[in-house]
Amino acid sequence: MAIELSRELGYNQGYAWSLRSVAGLALLVGDAERAVQLLSAEAALRETHQILVWPDEQPIITHIQREAQAILGAAGFAAAWAAGSTLSLDAALKLAVQ
Repeated sequence: MAIELSRELGYNQGYAWSLRSVAGLALLVGDAERAVQLLSAEAALRETHQILVWPDEQPIITHIQREAQAILGAAGFAAAWAAGSTLSLDAALKLAVQ
């Protein structure tokens, strides 16, 4: 629902929050690679649209990154991050809802 509303409003911050939230959920269900790809796509979206990370959001991002790297290892994390950083917004959103 948040993704659909963000689409209707053209609200990039909403997309970023949604991608980050689903990244956290993916990690919780054991899909660390998907979590990293979504977090990377979210970072690329923030950079492209100059969306700031609120101070209370950074610990969440850091937690997802650390836990995923512990699961995937450095090389696996780097590969997943690289793959996520090249996703278009539409592809990232599809990955989020699959």
